Amino acid sequence: MAHSAGCHACHASAYLRECTHCFQCNYLVNSHYCTGCNYCFGCFGLAKKDFHILNVRYGRDEYFKITDRLRRELGLT
Repeated sequence: MAHSAGCHACHASAYLRECTHCFQCNYLVNSHYCTGCNYCFGCFGLAKKDFHILNVRYGRDEYFKITDRLRRELGLT
């Protein structure tokens, strides 16, 4: 796992933060049991999904607006 932190049992993934049991994912934050996902925040059990927050799909621009605000408010880097 490249450039990831605070993760457990994640494989073939990169840029994950505080995730568990994720496989072939990139740019996830606090997500669990996801496979083949990109840009997910606080998600659980998703497969082949992109731009989700709490398992709800958002457009790319809206996703980044919301997650930027969440990162600031939650003190995440």
